[in-house]
Amino acid sequence: MFTLLFASVCGATSGNSISVTVLGLEPVDNKVYVLIEGGEFPDLQYVNLDRPDDWVRVHSWFQGQDWEQAYPARLEGLQARLTPLEARALTGLVIQESITAELPCPNVDAEYHCLAQQTQVAIRDGSGHQAQWTHLSQGDSGVIKAWTLPNQDVLVLYRHQGLFYEGGYSVERPVLLTQPSGPSAPTD
Repeated sequence: MFTLLFASVCGATSGNSISVTVLGLEPVDNKVYVLIEGGEFPDLQYVNLDRPDDWVRVHSWFQGQDWEQAYPARLEGLQARLTPLEARALTGLVIQESITAELPCPNVDAEYHCLAQQTQVAIRDGSGHQAQWTHLSQGDSGVIKAWTLPNQDVLVLYRHQGLFYEGGYSVERPVLLTQPSGPSAPTD
């Protein structure tokens, strides 16, 4: 049993690709920050490595009428405090994907026939770090980047193909591989 730790990439995208930039580690609070772009608004999230229970969305940056003017300076200030993460090789990562169902695409006109693949994904490394989840997609998928964190957990960037009726865009999500410790992973 283990805890699933990936940043939420839900939200309206209008068929745009969702991309993730791993910004780095804030050593004072031991938080890893990521910036998720491609939706209606940028989405800044972090995970605290001392208590890696879940990703936290930074809502306060995107509130108020002047958030768009303040955003570049806030992002620049955050990046100045962060330590870049060192990339690791993708070798040693084992990815298992299995299609568990084919379902009608959500929110599609009855005239348009579309099937989405409900896919169960499990990733693990040779040290016992792992994660698993279920998502809807169509097409290719896989891990595109990985980093070893100071606490020896592994952060990977996973990409899968979005639903073709929305343009076949790609979706990236940061996933934290941790040592087994909690209940089985929820689905999204």
